[in-house]
Amino acid sequence: MTGQPLRRPLSLKDYLTKLMGVSISIPAPDECMSVAAFVKELHASPFDESLVHRGPRMCWKTRGEKYFISSVYQLHRLISYL
Repeated sequence: MTGQPLRRPLSLKDYLTKLMGVSISIPAPDECMSVAAFVKELHASPFDESLVHRGPRMCWKTRGEKYFISSVYQLHRLISYL
């Protein structure tokens, strides 16, 4: 043991924010699901484009613009732009 305090693990929201370099905004429960719920749904059916038309949607906000991420494909596209 080094005596250094243990670092608290990042929350999923903080991890994704750090990974993608964007802040995550959930303006209304009926409009967007939580980060955890969104990622859980993606893991339940990865690369499933049926997610596109199923609500609620995930909101990402960066530089004043809001992105609605509703599929794994869109999530990967957003990551590739950042």
